[in-house]
Amino acid sequence: MQTEALYKQGRLEFFTPIKFINQQFRIRVDIPDQEIAQTYDHHSDPVDVFRTYDLSPDALAIAEQIRQEMFEISADFGSNDEEMDLTEKQKQYWDVFEFRSRLRHDQGKPS
Repeated sequence: MQTEALYKQGRLEFFTPIKFINQQFRIRVDIPDQEIAQTYDHHSDPVDVFRTYDLSPDALAIAEQIRQEMFEISADFGSNDEEMDLTEKQKQYWDVFEFRSRLRHDQGKPS
Protein backbone atom coordinates (compact mmCIF):
# COMPACT_ATOMS: atom_id res chain seq x y z
CA MET A 1 0.00 0.00 0.00
CA GLN A 2 1.23 3.51 -0.75
CA THR A 3 -0.04 6.56 1.09
CA GLU A 4 1.17 10.01 2.01
CA ALA A 5 2.03 11.22 5.47
CA LEU A 6 3.46 14.27 7.18
CA TYR A 7 6.63 13.90 9.27
CA LYS A 8 6.16 16.07 12.35
CA GLN A 9 8.48 16.08 15.38
CA GLY A 10 9.58 12.45 15.09
CA ARG A 11 6.18 11.04 14.08
CA LEU A 12 4.47 10.19 10.83
CA GLU A 13 0.95 11.59 10.60
CA PHE A 14 -1.12 9.93 7.89
CA PHE A 15 -3.57 12.04 5.93
CA THR A 16 -5.93 9.05 5.67
CA PRO A 17 -6.66 7.13 8.90
CA ILE A 18 -5.26 3.60 8.77
CA LYS A 19 -5.90 0.76 11.23
CA PHE A 20 -2.88 -1.56 11.42
CA ILE A 21 -2.98 -5.26 12.25
CA ASN A 22 0.40 -5.18 14.06
CA GLN A 23 1.75 -2.48 16.36
CA GLN A 24 5.31 -2.72 14.99
CA PHE A 25 6.56 -3.46 11.48
CA ARG A 26 9.03 -2.21 8.90
CA ILE A 27 8.07 0.40 6.33
CA ARG A 28 9.85 2.13 3.45
CA VAL A 29 9.97 5.91 3.57
CA ASP A 30 11.03 8.25 0.76
CA ILE A 31 12.57 11.43 2.18
CA PRO A 32 13.47 14.40 -0.03
CA ASP A 33 17.26 14.98 0.01
CA GLN A 34 16.84 18.65 0.90
CA GLU A 35 15.14 17.64 4.19
CA ILE A 36 18.10 15.59 5.48
CA ALA A 37 20.61 17.31 7.77
CA GLN A 38 22.80 14.27 8.57
CA THR A 39 22.85 10.59 7.66
CA TYR A 40 24.60 7.56 9.11
CA ASP A 41 26.37 4.78 7.25
CA HIS A 42 23.65 2.14 6.88
CA HIS A 43 26.31 -0.59 6.60
CA SER A 44 27.61 0.06 10.11
CA ASP A 45 26.25 -1.56 13.22
CA PRO A 46 22.97 0.23 14.13
CA VAL A 47 24.12 0.48 17.74
CA ASP A 48 26.78 2.96 16.58
CA VAL A 49 24.16 5.66 16.03
CA PHE A 50 23.22 5.70 19.72
CA ARG A 51 25.13 7.90 22.09
CA THR A 52 27.29 6.20 24.66
CA TYR A 53 28.84 7.80 27.70
CA ASP A 54 31.91 6.98 29.73
CA LEU A 55 30.83 7.83 33.25
CA SER A 56 33.17 8.47 36.14
CA PRO A 57 33.22 5.95 39.01
CA ASP A 58 31.42 8.55 41.18
CA ALA A 59 28.61 8.94 38.63
CA LEU A 60 28.32 5.16 38.30
CA ALA A 61 28.09 4.83 42.09
CA ILE A 62 25.31 7.42 42.23
CA ALA A 63 23.45 5.71 39.38
CA GLU A 64 23.76 2.34 41.14
CA GLN A 65 22.47 3.85 44.39
CA ILE A 66 19.45 5.31 42.57
CA ARG A 67 18.86 2.00 40.80
CA GLN A 68 18.92 0.16 44.15
CA GLU A 69 16.52 2.67 45.72
CA MET A 70 14.15 2.37 42.77
CA PHE A 71 14.35 -1.43 42.97
CA GLU A 72 13.42 -1.27 46.66
CA ILE A 73 10.51 1.07 45.88
CA SER A 74 9.26 -1.12 43.04
CA ALA A 75 9.57 -4.38 45.04
CA ASP A 76 6.40 -3.59 46.97
CA PHE A 77 4.78 -1.37 44.37
CA GLY A 78 1.16 -2.21 43.76
CA SER A 79 0.93 -4.71 46.60
CA ASN A 80 -1.28 -2.38 48.61
CA ASP A 81 -1.56 0.96 46.86
CA GLU A 82 -4.04 2.38 49.38
CA GLU A 83 -1.71 1.97 52.34
CA MET A 84 1.63 2.67 50.63
CA ASP A 85 3.40 5.47 52.46
CA LEU A 86 6.16 7.00 50.37
CA THR A 87 8.98 9.03 51.80
CA GLU A 88 9.46 12.54 50.42
CA LYS A 89 12.41 11.34 48.34
CA GLN A 90 10.36 8.45 46.93
CA LYS A 91 7.57 10.89 46.01
CA GLN A 92 10.12 13.04 44.18
CA TYR A 93 11.36 9.98 42.26
CA TRP A 94 7.76 9.06 41.41
CA ASP A 95 7.05 12.60 40.15
CA VAL A 96 10.20 12.53 37.99
CA PHE A 97 9.25 9.19 36.43
CA GLU A 98 5.69 10.37 35.77
CA PHE A 99 7.06 13.53 34.14
CA ARG A 100 9.45 11.47 32.01
CA SER A 101 6.64 9.16 30.96
CA ARG A 102 4.40 12.08 29.95
CA LEU A 103 7.26 13.74 28.08
CA ARG A 104 8.10 10.57 26.15
CA HIS A 105 4.39 10.04 25.38
CA ASP A 106 4.17 13.60 24.00
CA GLN A 107 7.22 12.88 21.84
CA GLY A 108 5.64 9.68 20.54
CA LYS A 109 8.19 7.43 22.22
CA PRO A 110 7.54 4.37 24.38
CA SER A 111 7.65 5.17 28.09
